[in-house]
Amino acid sequence: MSADKTAMNGFFEKYINEQLNRIRGCNGNSLLSQSVIPIFERQLTGLAESVSGSTINGFITDEVLPENPLAEYSTELITNEQRKKAVENISEKLRSGELVIPAPLLDILTLWLTNVTDGIIEIPDIYFC
Repeated sequence: MSADKTAMNGFFEKYINEQLNRIRGCNGNSLLSQSVIPIFERQLTGLAESVSGSTINGFITDEVLPENPLAEYSTELITNEQRKKAVENISEKLRSGELVIPAPLLDILTLWLTNVTDGIIEIPDIYFC
């Protein structure tokens, strides 16, 4: 797992756990093995990362610009060390509230996570009931 994903998982955890708790709390999903919960968690995490990827890349670029002005032209010009340091700083700023994901993006993120979870919750009703 990349440093970006590892660091951002802590930020997404709140939103993903809300959805996993919805899945666990659904009566019909007692028919599903608990071994599928990690699969759902990976799917929800992947969705969260894809929704927020460009915003996170923008945060990373902004973070390294003072040290690496070429980053403005391409994220490929950011070294691994710069990226790792930037992701750690961004993760801490997100957790502390110093940096926030824009509200429209959070709205999209929570809507998509909710919609995917709604589909997951319906699986037992379709196949087992």
